[in-house]
Amino acid sequence: MVCSLTYKYINLTVTADEQRQSAEDRYDKLQQTLSKTRSDLEEARQMESQSKSTDLAVRGELETLRQQH
Repeated sequence: MVCSLTYKYINLTVTADEQRQSAEDRYDKLQQTLSKTRSDLEEARQMESQSKSTDLAVRGELETLRQQH
């Protein structure tokens, strides 16, 4: 009986350890995904800012050309 209880306790401990490891793995993966998403968002914001700057410069040049003619 003691052997059976010890075996069940060991199985529960292993299962708990496996669940904890699985949760840690999921957490790590979510952290990596969050980090990549933040990086992608920052890159998209920079590209949008550059695009707006270029658009404003082109509009300014176009307006200057219109005024010259």
